[in-house]
Parts: sequence; C-alpha cells; structure tokens
Amino acid sequence: MIAATIERVGLHAAFEAAIRRGAEIDVYADPFINMGKVAGGITQMEAVEKIFSQIGVQLHKLPKLHSKIVTINSDVLCIRR
Repeated sequence: MIAATIERVGLHAAFEAAIRRGAEIDVYADPFINMGKVAGGITQMEAVEKIFSQIGVQLHKLPKLHSKIVTINSDVLCIRR
C-alpha cells in the first residue's frame, strides 16, 4: 500500500464517502511488504494507517497476506494467489 497512490487514485475519497454513508471498511495488509520509508521517516504502513484512522477505516496487519482483490458487498469475496 502506498499512501500517495491511495490519494492519487481516489481511494481515500471513496472510502471517506462510503463511511459517511454508514459503511464499515476493513483493509488487510502485510506489514512486512509495506516497510518502505516515506517523507518524515515513517513506513508506508504507518502513513496509510494514519490516513485510514483519520477517516475511520480499520487497518488490519496480517503477515504473509497475499491478496489481489478483497471486496465485500453483503458477502465476502477474496481472490488470492
């Protein structure tokens, strides 16, 4: 997960709008593959965690997670390797 990409592609705004409509959003990410540093010396995971916590998205750190698509709409769909 890359904080700048979350902003650039509109995911932040989409999540924020969904939460305002009453949605609950959970994001699962592997903390070990998101350890690259960003400005300020924090990791990508920490930067994303900060963004998500400000809008109410729950970020779950799940080591060894490899998932390309996870979506929920009344049911759960997870497509993974």
